[in-house]
Amino acid sequence: MPGFTPEELLLMANLVRYHRKSLPSSEHFHYGALPRSQKKVIGLLAPLIRLADQLAKYLRHGPLRVSAGWTPTQVQIEADTTEAQAASYVAAMYAEVQDFF
Repeated sequence: MPGFTPEELLLMANLVRYHRKSLPSSEHFHYGALPRSQKKVIGLLAPLIRLADQLAKYLRHGPLRVSAGWTPTQVQIEADTTEAQAASYVAAMYAEVQDFF
């Protein structure tokens, strides 16, 4: 992809890989090749992208508002929606991202 450095392409490729299915592992060649700072970026961004994917999957209409806050030990994400069943989706969405934290 023009306009991106090889390092940026490797970072994007890892984000694409880990936003679904398996979690990052040093046994994965391309992830293992990343410097520690970029592994941290993957560890922070991949679960957020995974959560956004789950919101799109479970909610028929997008959320009205999404906000996030964090501390060194906790991440809090709030999504306002008009869907009555949204609360039942929380467990499924949490299951998708819990192993990252």
